[in-house]
Amino acid sequence: MNDAQLAEFLAEMRGIADSMKSSARDEEKLQKALEETTNKADAAKPVVNPLVTKTSDEADGDINEIMVTKAIDDKTARLQELNDQLYTMKQCGLDWRATKAYREFDRIKAAMATSTSGYGSQWSPTTYSTRVIEIMEQARQVAGLVDNITIPRSPYAYPAMGASGLPVLVGEPTTDTAEKIPSSAEATAVTTFTAKTMAKRVPFSLQLDEDSLVTMQPAFERAVAKALANGAETAIINGDTTGAAAGTYSTATDPRLAWHGLRYHALLATACTNDSSTFAEAATLVTMGKITPGYSDNPEDMVWLTSSKVALKMLGSTAFPSFASIEKVGAAYAANVKGYVGMYYGSPVVKSAYMPDTLSDAGKDTAGQSYSGLLYFNKRAFALATQIGVTISTIYNPETLQWSVIGHALQDFQPWIAQTATTNRAVAMGVKIS
Repeated sequence: MNDAQLAEFLAEMRGIADSMKSSARDEEKLQKALEETTNKADAAKPVVNPLVTKTSDEADGDINEIMVTKAIDDKTARLQELNDQLYTMKQCGLDWRATKAYREFDRIKAAMATSTSGYGSQWSPTTYSTRVIEIMEQARQVAGLVDNITIPRSPYAYPAMGASGLPVLVGEPTTDTAEKIPSSAEATAVTTFTAKTMAKRVPFSLQLDEDSLVTMQPAFERAVAKALANGAETAIINGDTTGAAAGTYSTATDPRLAWHGLRYHALLATACTNDSSTFAEAATLVTMGKITPGYSDNPEDMVWLTSSKVALKMLGSTAFPSFASIEKVGAAYAANVKGYVGMYYGSPVVKSAYMPDTLSDAGKDTAGQSYSGLLYFNKRAFALATQIGVTISTIYNPETLQWSVIGHALQDFQPWIAQTATTNRAVAMGVKIS
């Protein structure tokens, strides 16, 4: 609408308003005037093509938004996969717009009908999609059981609460000077998380053509994402910053040196371990009794963690009459807990490839030993803090004539309340299992 049209429209509106004033007491004329006003206002609105709802720049924003949200259908998942392939090609300096992957990307994008027919001509892949993060999530077992938090910086002091206690019973106030509700002192603490960096580099040849790169792209992503997930997994179970208590880790880059894991906390003193050489239900009951009262009151908060070797012993032995396999308790729980093989005294039994079968009789990971262990811990007593989630980049090294896909993450694992040999024992371990 130009200035002349606007002036004409305003003049008509004033005329209608004057007519409304003169006929305010005539209901029929007033209704007619209101209808005219509505019609004129609608006519003044710009015409909008319902099929063209956004500019190309706005639509490109939608595609980039798709890349950072979880795929909810096959088209979106494929779009994210193609984005990751194209982003790698872009990072490698290839003409990604001339590839079959880009043509397929363009077809799917058009089929999703998110914008105009010409939209996307300025689009360029700017990052990897959330597929890599989802691959990492799928590989997590123990890391998905404990509390997961995000920290804005490192180190970061995070407040922790102890037992909540009980409320007090108060009567109905009868005067203006009724007594205050009695206060109660809650057990509080501060847990400091200091993020450690875990990284993975996957090199590939400069000679890769488009087809080879597209074929290998998912393998790059899986290798990086799974390595980061596995590193956190083994550190949560076997971590020992000195490499002396839970195991002997001689390589400085061993991810198990990142923090103190569950076995380390269980091996703080003999008060947290139990000789389970006679592996039967009686031995596991003693292990349960090692937990400080209050931590094991709710079986749903507790987890049994072991290796496949021990899990099969429990599954196939009559020595564990209280063990209920998946077919007895239903598969619904298994869908939410990875590595789940059954229930034992109301708590899930989870097996992990990183629970070693090379333990000494004291529970330490030692070369040449062949004992296994059974951890019993409160999953709400520990937290995995993430400062920077999985991040992936591609770089070229002219000295080796190779490209590398590099992934890294910054995380830390800590108990909410510090565990000692006598207090706050939230994890115990059955040792010397043959």
